[in-house]
Amino acid sequence: YISTTLELDGGIKDGKPAKAYGEAVTVKVTKGDYYGWEYQTEGANEYSFQIRLMSPVYEGSIAVLNGERVIVSANDFVNGANITEKDVEGRDYAGNNLYIFPDAVDKADDDKNVWKNQQIWNVEPSVDKDHYIESAKMTNATDDGKGNITKGVINIKGRSLSNNTDIDLPVTITDAWGYKLDVTIPVTVKVGE
Repeated sequence: YISTTLELDGGIKDGKPAKAYGEAVTVKVTKGDYYGWEYQTEGANEYSFQIRLMSPVYEGSIAVLNGERVIVSANDFVNGANITEKDVEGRDYAGNNLYIFPDAVDKADDDKNVWKNQQIWNVEPSVDKDHYIESAKMTNATDDGKGNITKGVINIKGRSLSNNTDIDLPVTITDAWGYKLDVTIPVTVKVGE
């Protein structure tokens, strides 16, 4: 038995991958006598495969769950409209739900956003480039004291609008290693709804 340790530096620069991130590494295994244990004589004498160091979060995306845009009413937008897990979900590179809304409570600091998915470090919405949104905040999960957790939401507030308006809500998802995925949630503010 021969053991070799391979160290890869995934590197991060300004939340973006650097160095060995995403690079294919080829591992080759050959038949032989390893301290008295021998591979079977049948089959190939050599086998190789590739591995890559990648973040499922950084390689992910955002998906709107009903239609192409999240619809919020203009009245709710002025008072504070909530975007929830019923509206959007983060998806990893394989299309699995990342569960981007806080879904756990830190007993020591109940104002801290916490995720059961340990790959998620933070999810932070911000104002749009056209400044229709005046504030965007991810709320924390809450516990009713009986163990029932209410998940956090993205709350957006903006100025009064007189026409239906499409807004791209910027969101940064940071994984446990520090890689940052910048995405936008397409939102339509509807007047008269």
